[in-house]
Amino acid sequence: MNNAFLEIEQLINNSLAELNISSTDYLIERPFDSANGDYACNVAMKLFPSAKSIASSPKELAEKISNIIKKSISKNISKVEVAGPGFINFYLSNDFFVKNMFDVRDLNGFKLSDKKISLEHTQINPNKEPHIGHLRNACIGDSLSKILSFVGNDVTVQYYQNDVGQQIASIVLAYNKQFIPFKDVSLENCKAVLEWASRAYVDIEKRMESSTELKSEKEEIQRRIVAQNSEDSKIAISITDAILKATLVLFGHLSIEYDLVVKESDIIKNKLWEATFDLLKASPAFYKSTKGGRVGCWLVKMPMSDDKVIVRSNGIPTYTGNDIAYHLWKFGVIKDFKYEVLDWGTQDSLLYATDSDNGETLNNVFNSAESIVNIIDTTQTYPQEGVKEALRVLGYSKYADNYHHVNYGFVFLKDANSESSVVKMSGRKGTVVTISTFIETLRDSLLNQFGSFSAIDEVVFGAIKFELLKYDTYQDITFDISSALDQKGFSGPYVQYTYARAQSVMSKGDIGTSSDYGGAESYSFGLNEFELEILKLLFRFEDIIFRSANESAPHYICKYLFDLSKSFNAFYNSCKIIGSEQEEFRLDLTLSTSIVLSRCMKLIGISSPDSLK
Repeated sequence: MNNAFLEIEQLINNSLAELNISSTDYLIERPFDSANGDYACNVAMKLFPSAKSIASSPKELAEKISNIIKKSISKNISKVEVAGPGFINFYLSNDFFVKNMFDVRDLNGFKLSDKKISLEHTQINPNKEPHIGHLRNACIGDSLSKILSFVGNDVTVQYYQNDVGQQIASIVLAYNKQFIPFKDVSLENCKAVLEWASRAYVDIEKRMESSTELKSEKEEIQRRIVAQNSEDSKIAISITDAILKATLVLFGHLSIEYDLVVKESDIIKNKLWEATFDLLKASPAFYKSTKGGRVGCWLVKMPMSDDKVIVRSNGIPTYTGNDIAYHLWKFGVIKDFKYEVLDWGTQDSLLYATDSDNGETLNNVFNSAESIVNIIDTTQTYPQEGVKEALRVLGYSKYADNYHHVNYGFVFLKDANSESSVVKMSGRKGTVVTISTFIETLRDSLLNQFGSFSAIDEVVFGAIKFELLKYDTYQDITFDISSALDQKGFSGPYVQYTYARAQSVMSKGDIGTSSDYGGAESYSFGLNEFELEILKLLFRFEDIIFRSANESAPHYICKYLFDLSKSFNAFYNSCKIIGSEQEEFRLDLTLSTSIVLSRCMKLIGISSPDSLK
């Protein structure tokens, strides 16, 4: 928490003590409109009912509190006033904002919390090329992992690989039938495997719509894959590993990295469900139905809805059952996997994968989470809530309280020639815009506008990530390429352009990245509106990061980047920097702005190129 907040809190508490009022039941908040102060407090309205002996109204009580506060304020606070029905508004001084300009450079991480967090994102079935909807998932997850780490947490990022599901049986069937010929399945040929699988999956799904024979073959293949003791299971492993590698290569190019790949086949081998089943049977809320349409099913009693089936009558666990097992593993309730290093060269950092056959023990590195964050689309909101509530009913309330689902809406692509949008992404129907195609489309658009330049990939990736992150996660979005590449709008390129401009100014001013011309005390002149606006935005940096972390909302950082960029460009266009009487201060202001821009861009996963030429 910043020093200004702590000082205001102490001033309020001291005034309450002087008035013989003992309470901490009040809020100190940042007003939406800065005309209402830099901080506002509702203490008088909160405490008035118990303080009627010393004031006839909340506003009178606020006046008494503020009069005491005014006697003790430091030079950090320029004004204290009462507003409305009894708010106390605090206005920070210019001296404070200038001092903060230096302090903000050292804020390379906070201590908001120190939990061990397991964050899972992407979760693409390894049978087709990733599309732009998957990319939104990955961008949200990657950004949140950075934000949560920045505020003090120990975050491990997991990628769940469904390598034994129905979709895998379909792609193995397609391989066996060779309707679309392809035999060269290998890690070295992973890109070709991915491209073939995308076409073959759509083809085999269409064929099965009119062929009961193919459907029966698929069901038999599915049984053999789950049993993991057949030629089909070996083919499934070869195909899914090759597709996984190609997918990780793609995300590696986008600087999206993971710590662990969890394979569903290893969940089966490790008997997570069997261990979970034994735990559940010890709970009085878990029972086997003996009547009605659910005879033979195992259910969990749900207090606010129908009891939920966890095990079907054929003994196979439902999605909820499997997910309970998986998340009890994440929390360390069930025995751990063994692991191998996945040395595929897809990312710079170390990547592990579960390996129940030949792996090594890592002593609960990945399965001792205190909190879980899952990035899963809005269609999975109900199942996710079901898992969470089932955990609570079964006696795992602590884990349910620390189980967080971050949902996100669908991505559509705006048609440049009309107002319509593409249909919802569907790999089965083949109605997708793949990430690779999408990246090439944006790159071609930039080439057509500006020709080739050294930072073109950084701008393309920055445009994509910023556009996918600048909205509330729960919203469906229509991706507009022209908007995403707008160098004067609410976009990644605009922010990158602003950072490059700041770097150019510092280069001309011949300062590095740690300049300090003597600190705030050396700047005694008045501040103009452009300088003060930047200083106030720099002060909001900490609040924006805290809010983004607390609400799992990267879009706050995107909006902050845009506001800070707009303010800096207005300052740049209106105020002479190099050669002015205030050159030292304005260079320092430019340096602080560039540091905060770079730090925030890093938190949403986009780079900060020194030049866009």
